[in-house]
Amino acid sequence: FLAVILALAIAAVAYWFIAVKPPDVVQEMNNNGQQEDAEETTDVNQAAGRTGQKYTFLAVGMDDGNGNTDTIMVATFDTEDYSLNVVSIPRDTLVNVSWNTKKVNSIYANSGIDGLIDGIADLVGYEVDFYGIIDLDAFVKLIDAIGGVDYYVPQDMKYSDAAQDLYIDFTEGMTHLNG
Repeated sequence: FLAVILALAIAAVAYWFIAVKPPDVVQEMNNNGQQEDAEETTDVNQAAGRTGQKYTFLAVGMDDGNGNTDTIMVATFDTEDYSLNVVSIPRDTLVNVSWNTKKVNSIYANSGIDGLIDGIADLVGYEVDFYGIIDLDAFVKLIDAIGGVDYYVPQDMKYSDAAQDLYIDFTEGMTHLNG
């Protein structure tokens, strides 16, 4: 029985080394329409087809504890057609980093805003032009400064977490929320 298991393990390893190949190097087009290796591309914005009429923004919402980011959104504003496109990057998106927590929301705590900008550029394929960091306290003050917001709660919501001092108790319907 042990010999059969060992033979299967050797066959699986041999198959892995023979059949599994690394992905091809991504080819990109330069301004002359010629292909070039991705490693040779010096300007990621040029490679992504960015023009002077498009501006990109990174909006980062901080959590209230360990310096990680809870919200990461990248927006592109096109000044020619006045369109705004926004993509939210899930906080648990896998990234290749040198520390143990391999999630995009850990980059800010470990590398600061410059590291996060570089990490986002790796994900989306271009560098962002501007960024804004919103911490939880500033968000609370902003909502209170405008007198709160009215929100339709689509269903009853009840949640308690004493460790975070977080208690949610809303019934379905319109409600007024403060910071």
